Amino acid sequence: MWGEHVALARAILDIPKSIQGAVGEFGCFKGLSTCTLSLACKMTNRRLVVFDSFQGLPKIGEDVHDFGANTVQYREGQFCGTLSEVRRNVSVCGALDVCEFVPGFFSDSLPRRPQDEHFAFIFEDADLASSVKDVIRHTWKKLEPHCQFFSHEARDYEIARIFFDQQWWRDELGEEAPGLVGAGIGLPLSRVGSGLAYARRRQQG
Repeated sequence: MWGEHVALARAILDIPKSIQGAVGEFGCFKGLSTCTLSLACKMTNRRLVVFDSFQGLPKIGEDVHDFGANTVQYREGQFCGTLSEVRRNVSVCGALDVCEFVPGFFSDSLPRRPQDEHFAFIFEDADLASSVKDVIRHTWKKLEPHCQFFSHEARDYEIARIFFDQQWWRDELGEEAPGLVGAGIGLPLSRVGSGLAYARRRQQG
């Protein structure tokens, strides 16, 4: 949906210049969203760090349902875009020079990232609740205060509920659950909503 791309780009453009940090993308498929994010990063002198397995979804060991209780059908290897495909697409339609690509499943790649890495904006399209938890677990505390964490799973029940699970947030991150603006139907970017929702990190202490 083109409105989602406009919303993501505008959110990056609205980040105050005084806030330091890269833009993180988690799950890029063929690189369409990467093109949008990279162009916004180019305009704002930010780096885009793109995390993806580049081999599709991992082995599926969980169920995902929409808010109508319908099962979302996922399969291992779905949404595969190879690194060469993504780089080629971004080179044509985006800004490849601002991009860093990090291959691997999130559970493997994220623990190896530098501890001093910081994000001013995060966009996640990870599909599975376990993958979204991996992203949150390893990046939330690297997200600058008052900055946004966008999810493309606004309509997926198991994922949206993570952002309201107080016990999980307290146990894993020592923070209160942030909630999720747009949970259920997504942000109002069309007559039928959208797939986008966001959480905002609060100032701690």
